[in-house]
Amino acid sequence: MTAITPVGRWLLPASLLLPGLLSAQASLSGRVMTPDKRPLSGVEVSIAALSRRTLTDSAGMFRLDSLAPGRYLIAARRLGFRSFSSMTSVFAGEGPEYELTLQPTVNELAKVDVTANPMETQFADFEKRRQLKLGRYLTADDFAKNDGRPVADVVAGIPGVDIVRGRLNEAWFGSRRGAETILMDRKIREDDKQRGANPGKGMCYATVVLNGLVVYRGDSGEGLFDLNSLNARDIKGVEVYTTTANAPQQWLTGNGSCGVIAIWTK
Repeated sequence: MTAITPVGRWLLPASLLLPGLLSAQASLSGRVMTPDKRPLSGVEVSIAALSRRTLTDSAGMFRLDSLAPGRYLIAARRLGFRSFSSMTSVFAGEGPEYELTLQPTVNELAKVDVTANPMETQFADFEKRRQLKLGRYLTADDFAKNDGRPVADVVAGIPGVDIVRGRLNEAWFGSRRGAETILMDRKIREDDKQRGANPGKGMCYATVVLNGLVVYRGDSGEGLFDLNSLNARDIKGVEVYTTTANAPQQWLTGNGSCGVIAIWTK
């Protein structure tokens, strides 16, 4: 499995930071390694919401400076390895150094020619489902027509979608699913509640899939996925299933029963 581990000093939660620090700059740094602890060079580490990218050096090190403090989706990818993504809080000042582990997608002893992009293969299934009209769909053209608008604002235009707004421009996909909301309170992390994700509003949060990988499945203790952590210009397609009846079975894992939203990036 892919892993991200802070190996530097711990920082206070965002809720405990002084308001004056929230406008200060932050940084994100660390190292990307293989499972047997070899450094990986040439890995693209990015924060799509800020349009920031960098590549790891020969020692596997990366650094992104001059960041606005906040909670972002961090992604790392390199050909021949499984892509990594995780929601990470970035705080003002010098943050901890993270260690990321990428898993190879092929047997490293075998020499093969890469002739197809796995992401393109998976996105072809998106197009098949769109033709069958199994759910609700948005394409890159839909986001281009709404250039400059946050991702959640565009998704909110889909019938049957409920968007819960946080206090700092966060936005989460939800649905009102009756009995499921009774157990939702114990599944929501306290930091997400403080941001405004209050299950008392009768909201049940949907399973979130990013580029074929389930990043939120409704399990207790998981951090909610902020739609606005993504940059609308980076999105290739979105598919929404307001119930799990028509959703692809491979995404129906964990305790999620409040619908599915799958997001594909360029």
